[in-house]
Order: sequence, then C-alpha cells, then structure tokens
Amino acid sequence: MGLGGAVTALGADWGSAAVNPAGLGMFRKGEISITPAIHSITSNLTMLDQNNKSTKTNFNLTSWSFIIANPIYSPEGDGTLKTEGFKSWTFAFGYTNLANHHSRRSAVGFNQQNSVTDWLASISNGNDFNVIANPDNGYYYPYIAWWTYAIDTLAGSSSQYLGVANKANVEQQYYEFTSGKTSDWTIAFAGNWSDKIFVGLGINIRDLRFSYTPRSIKEKDINNVYPDTVFNPANGQYPFEELRLIESLELAGTGINVNFGVLSHVTDFLRIGFGIKSPSYVAVREEYGSRIEHVFADSLWTADIQGNFSYKLVMPFEVYAGAAMLLGKWGMISVDAFYKDPTQMLFDAQEGINVFSDLNESIGRYFQTLYGVRGGAEFRYETFYVRLGGGYQSPLLTPEASIYYDQEGNQKTLNDATIHYSGGIGFRTKDFYVDITFFQQKSQEKYLLYDIKESGYYKNTGQEPVIIHRKTLTSVLMSFGLRF
Repeated sequence: MGLGGAVTALGADWGSAAVNPAGLGMFRKGEISITPAIHSITSNLTMLDQNNKSTKTNFNLTSWSFIIANPIYSPEGDGTLKTEGFKSWTFAFGYTNLANHHSRRSAVGFNQQNSVTDWLASISNGNDFNVIANPDNGYYYPYIAWWTYAIDTLAGSSSQYLGVANKANVEQQYYEFTSGKTSDWTIAFAGNWSDKIFVGLGINIRDLRFSYTPRSIKEKDINNVYPDTVFNPANGQYPFEELRLIESLELAGTGINVNFGVLSHVTDFLRIGFGIKSPSYVAVREEYGSRIEHVFADSLWTADIQGNFSYKLVMPFEVYAGAAMLLGKWGMISVDAFYKDPTQMLFDAQEGINVFSDLNESIGRYFQTLYGVRGGAEFRYETFYVRLGGGYQSPLLTPEASIYYDQEGNQKTLNDATIHYSGGIGFRTKDFYVDITFFQQKSQEKYLLYDIKESGYYKNTGQEPVIIHRKTLTSVLMSFGLRF
C-alpha cells in the first residue's frame, strides 16, 4: 500500500497475489505475514443544497498470508541447488480484504418540489387498490404505502394515486449505516525460471458481505402545510405530520475467480509484469425488509414487509501492467496501469425471471470503462526504508450519467474520478519485518433519494433530491512478517 498499489512488476510480497501472482515466485524463503488496520470513512453529503458530515471508524484484518518457497535441487544428486532453468516454486495461501463497505451517512434539507409519498404514489399508479393491498401479489412499496395512508386513490379512480404530502414543502432527513466487505481467500502457485521469468496462478474464493441497518428517509411537516385530520383527496384534505420509510438489507455472496501473471527481469535494473484476473462469478442471497411509519391526527399507522431473493452476479475481469526500476541498495521506482470494464457487470435471477433487465441496461448505458495509473518509490538506508505512492482512476459514470440538477433546476456535473496517496516507513532484516503505512483515498458518487415514475398525475421533472456523497477513506495499516 505504501507504494500506491503499484506492485505488478514487484515480487516477494503477498500484495502481488491480488494483481500479479507471478511475483510470489521471487520468494527465497517462506513467510508468515499479517496486516491489521484502522479505517475511518468520512462522508460529506450534500442534499437539497445543505451539507452534512459524518464519520465511521472500524478495525479489521486487511490481510494475512502463509507462503512456502521451494528451491529445486540439482539433478546431479550432489545436494546443490539448481542455478538455471526451473529452479524454484512457491505455494501461497492467504486472505485479502479488497474493499471496506463500512460507513455512516446522514443528510437533512427542506424540499419544496416533491415528497417521498409522491414517489410511492407514482410507482403504484395503474394498479387497482385491491391488488396492491394484498401482500401476496408482490407490490412491495405500494402495499405498505396503502396500509399506512401514505397514498390514496384519486376521486373516481381505483388505480390512480396521490401521495399524502403532495404539496411538498417538507423537511427531509436521510440516514444510512452500512457495513460489510469484499474479500478474497487465495491459493496461489508461482514458478521461477533462471531468475529471469516468473509465472503465477491464483485461485480466489470471493466473499461478498454488505448490509444497511437501517437506511431511512424521514419527512416532517415543520410549517404546518398539512393541518387536516382526514385523508380525503376529493375534498383536498391531506393529513400529514411525519412519515418514516425504514429499510434493512443483509446481502451475502460467495464466488470464484482466477488470476494469472508473468513477470520478467528484462535487465538487472528493469522488471516488467503483466496480470489478468478473470470475471468473478458470485452467488448472492439478499434478505430485506421495509417499514413505513406514518403519523397524523395524533395516530401512528405502520406496515412492514420482508422478503428474500437469490441471484447470480458476474463481476468484470481486470488487466494490470507494470514496470519497476531497481536502484540497487538505494531502493526502487514502480508504476502500474490497469483496465476494467464495469459495463460487463451482469445480474441474473436464479429463478429465471427477467427482473434485472432494466438494471443491466442501465449499467451498460451509464457506466464506462475504467482506466487507472499507480506509482510509488521506495528509498532504503541499511535496514530502514521509506515508501511514497499514489494513484488515479478514471470516472465510472458516462458524461450523460454525470449530469444532475439542483432544487432550482440548475444543471451540474459530477466528476467521480478516484485519487489516492500513501506513505510508509519500515524496518526489515533477513528474518523479520514491520511496516507502518498511511493511506488515503478520495472519491465522489451521486444517487437519488427516490425516483418519481412518470405515471398518471405525476411527471418526472428531474428535481428529486440528489445526494452528492464525497467520501474520504483514511487507513493506517501495520504489517508484520516472519521469514523461515
């Protein structure tokens, strides 16, 4: 991490396993390593032109590894080690935490344009109230909205709806607490040919965990816009004091991918490396629940619904290329480039129901190919060393998807490129090492609080609340290693 992640052309480090397993072939001795870390994620959210900040800190095990280096003895039977040809091979087993999903996010603002009840009504339109009122019919949000009086039918209609807070002018609060991780359990093999060419193969079991408990949207009539005590749209009566939409999700997935790499000593001072990771095929199961609590006329109306769903997720392949310049006893300089194509991500329902067609189409339309560069340098003095590094990843969203509008209808553009930088110090002997690394990554994302569907009474004006999430991940990692 101290080198900014630029390890494709380096070796004798467990970090090579995730990018280019050929680097594992450079181990001369066995090694046991462990890297605990403290992560702090600061979320700056802008919603309805108001800024809100929150921080979540957690401790986790970033990686651990067990590596065995196996030199090959000369076929002459004289007990000497081979110096040419296939001279050694390496076996490695370990764990790497690839992504940390812990965060705490909150935002508050005043919405003069629409309400979450408008969204609930818009997704209910076109369905008879007798249909959405039955939980067995699968109308998830409309069902709980109907039984809490968050929506009601328009006069003379049984399938057109109006939200209770249809005059907008409500205070909206958003809160989300997330946890989880994406990690790989890896078994890898690598070989060494004359200390010139190294090849490696890794088999990775992908473990995906994510949850939010809870995620909530709260609306409140702070200006007494809705003073009525009876919900009667025919007479223009809309009683509303406060509404809370509370959601939970527990997601667990297990999958597999493989990666392959090659590393070459072009000269005594130059190495080049290449790695490719296959798509990850992950079986996912979700357990979810939603609840609406609606307060009006000094009464509380509640309804909830739960469910579960299983599906398959295909995560895209990745390609890495790197070069390293060796500066003798003084250190080294390393640079990497990488490529991955999120548009190839695919969701597939295991039951064979085509429920993900819109999502997969949106991924292809709004995501774009990612490119990135990483670089780092290490400076050594006897048994001590200092590392510095950084990197850049291109924007995920297409120019079309990067556009959003504020509450006044002004067009804005989000730049969701990711940058990171790192630095570290360490102490290393023949049999032991310890590293301390500082890492910080900055990124941005945007998402809608809800998306009003163009239906019946409702028009999609593009003025639903947009949340701009500016995220800063700060990590302090400490690595310990023993060689044998």
